[in-house]
Amino acid sequence: MKAFRLDRLGIPTERFEPTVAFFRDVMGLEVERLEEDFAILCLLGGEVVEVFGPSRARQEQFATGPVVGFRVEEVRGRARRWRPRGSSL
Repeated sequence: MKAFRLDRLGIPTERFEPTVAFFRDVMGLEVERLEEDFAILCLLGGEVVEVFGPSRARQEQFATGPVVGFRVEEVRGRARRWRPRGSSL
């Protein structure tokens, strides 16, 4: 399998407003959606940065840090090779 681009980045933070301001004002990302404790910002290539504030930052997927999504080719065929026998992955 080849990953050919970073597609999505989910960032949990206790400092929601300054984090959104950094990506918007310093990095120049476009705000696509802005809610209480949740923002979606986009890069020019269509990649997405999601910022999760305090009320959402404690979700299980963030237990070990940010969540990164890669755009890959042929994931279903590769997943069959990785999946343990009997798994429904």
